[in-house]
Amino acid sequence: MKITDLLTLNTIDLDAKATNKTDIIKQAVKLLGNSGVITDLAVFEQGIFKREQQSSTGVGEGIAIPHCKSEVVKKPHLAAMVIKEGVDFESLDGEKVTLLFMIAAPVSKDNVHLDVLARLSTMLMQEDFKKNLLACTTKEQFLDVINKAEAEKKEAEKVAAAPKFPRILAATACPTGIAHTYMAKEALEKAAKEMNITIKVETNGSSGTKNALTQEEIEHADTIIVAADAFVEMERFTGKRVIQCSTSKVIHAPKEMLNAALGPSVPIYNPGKPKSMVEGATGDKFIKSKNQSGKAHTFYRHLMSGISHMIPFVVAGGILLAIAYIIDSACGFGQATDFGNHTIAAQVFHVLGADVALGLMFCVIGGFISYSITGRPGLVSGFVGGMLATKGVFSIIYIYAVATGGAESELARQMASNSAGFLGAIVAGFLSGIYVNLMKKWFDKLPRSLQGVKDMIIVPLLSVIMVGASMLVVNVPFAYLNIGINMGITAMAGMSYLVVLLGAIVSAFMAIDMGGPINKATHYAVLAILSNVLNDPSHLPADLVIPEQLMAANIVGIMVPPVMIALCTWLFPQKFGAGDRQASPANIIMGFCGISEGAIPYVVRDPIRVIGTSVTASALGGALSVLFGGIAIAPEGGMISYAVMGASCWKAMVAAIIACIFGAFMLGALKRTVPSEYSALGKWKGIPIGPGVGRKIKKEEVEK
Repeated sequence: MKITDLLTLNTIDLDAKATNKTDIIKQAVKLLGNSGVITDLAVFEQGIFKREQQSSTGVGEGIAIPHCKSEVVKKPHLAAMVIKEGVDFESLDGEKVTLLFMIAAPVSKDNVHLDVLARLSTMLMQEDFKKNLLACTTKEQFLDVINKAEAEKKEAEKVAAAPKFPRILAATACPTGIAHTYMAKEALEKAAKEMNITIKVETNGSSGTKNALTQEEIEHADTIIVAADAFVEMERFTGKRVIQCSTSKVIHAPKEMLNAALGPSVPIYNPGKPKSMVEGATGDKFIKSKNQSGKAHTFYRHLMSGISHMIPFVVAGGILLAIAYIIDSACGFGQATDFGNHTIAAQVFHVLGADVALGLMFCVIGGFISYSITGRPGLVSGFVGGMLATKGVFSIIYIYAVATGGAESELARQMASNSAGFLGAIVAGFLSGIYVNLMKKWFDKLPRSLQGVKDMIIVPLLSVIMVGASMLVVNVPFAYLNIGINMGITAMAGMSYLVVLLGAIVSAFMAIDMGGPINKATHYAVLAILSNVLNDPSHLPADLVIPEQLMAANIVGIMVPPVMIALCTWLFPQKFGAGDRQASPANIIMGFCGISEGAIPYVVRDPIRVIGTSVTASALGGALSVLFGGIAIAPEGGMISYAVMGASCWKAMVAAIIACIFGAFMLGALKRTVPSEYSALGKWKGIPIGPGVGRKIKKEEVEK
């Protein structure tokens, strides 16, 4: 496929005029609409502007390549515009754009058009090619210039032969993997040819990795340049001289980059050390070690790595567990707290959901937080630390209690039934990453012959021991937090006149940390009361609050935060980024299934408003549930379990719905409005409302 196969006479404009970037993009979209390959120009235009939010596609030297991959595109096509007077496109070099190519790409497995688009991006780096295009007076001449340049490039590619072991290696990647990825490759290859330097460049584009670097090439290379604005596998470069930079640095200063790569000051890549970022002018001074992100952003990045890997386990486990409860309830086991264990079918789903999927979630969050910090060596101790956060017996207090009073003592039983949970697993993940990084430094000077022993035995063994020793202490404060909550709820449950207040407190506690230790302690305290009443009520106070009502309030508190947030993103889309809105439907499913962890990413981004609203709305829902007389027998499952639990379950459902609506409007009123280009609104602009508490979020804050 040639470039001109994607470019037709009716999508070329050789005399375009515009006053600003927005104007020229809208003109280009309209021009591309002449091709007939786009089914919805409004959606496509929105996708183009959304891509511009990531970084300007004004790549410099008078060129802009806006692009969008969308389901509204039937097949790939191009539009070309010559803007003789130039237009400000917020280009990387500040120059006005005189030549624009807009790319429309379909969402399909067939990515043959990406090769064509990559070829166009690299051809535009040739000064003569640009001049010839700008000088064209007819559309036919414009197509002829492209055809001739493309034929010459293909012939040059056939002649060029890459050496076996290039002196410099490079890997390029950009968020969309279309333009900048290949322009960076072309810039490096062109500069290397002029400087008589052998180079091989790997591209990590939309169609996958091409021209991949082999381990043998990496071992023989002098330096590796990683020009990436998106993820590139870095572990393979450990111990080599590596420069990390953005694609724009390479596109605009390829010779300076190559000079720096051959200089003596290139740092050795170590996953435990800050990135070697590029800054400055030429030569050795072109390299400057710089930590671009603050501590808060770094903490957030590591935390979200763990949470993003954990949430699928929570979702799958919660739904499987709810299915187990439904099976047992449908089979007539209505008055029991051990749903999921009565029938064979229920036991299968219970094992898959509770014992395996949910049982692994703390391991996963600990392991991948550690992996984010230090790479693959941190997985072992991170997983182990996450698992230890679920073991109340693994604490110095339990060991002391057993040594002094025996395993049957009250203190030992309390510690055995309470653990650090979610927050403890997070602490374990960060401790693991820190310890492994320290050990990498300690054993950095070991002989190469012992590196295998270090990676396979020494670091995993010592890091597990160090994390284990730490968790003996970490488990204590979180376990006591759980014990205190349990005792407080049990005490209040003996005061029937506090029934509505207790319902509000239970529900608020379930929402305060989205599946964390407070959530888990509250849940198991209510479950213990329910179990004691159903199994042996004789030793409990006669005026004990009805436990089924507390369990209903408990489940309301789980359901409200994720559903409330999802509803808010639809009612008030101007308060959220496009990515947050796209992720919200999953929150409705999780909330209905009794899974609150889906709200965590929103909490991390805006903790005060989201947690405050979640707690307030959940407290309202819990109080209403008790006031209405809602009950629940199953301890998990959300509305899925409600559906088979008798006539009174609808009362708790109504309370939860009221709380979700209230919370959505409260959060919508409190959150600040984000910039329109970040929210990328479609036809639905949301319920009109002021900017909320405080000022409007600035674009720089969103990008930061």
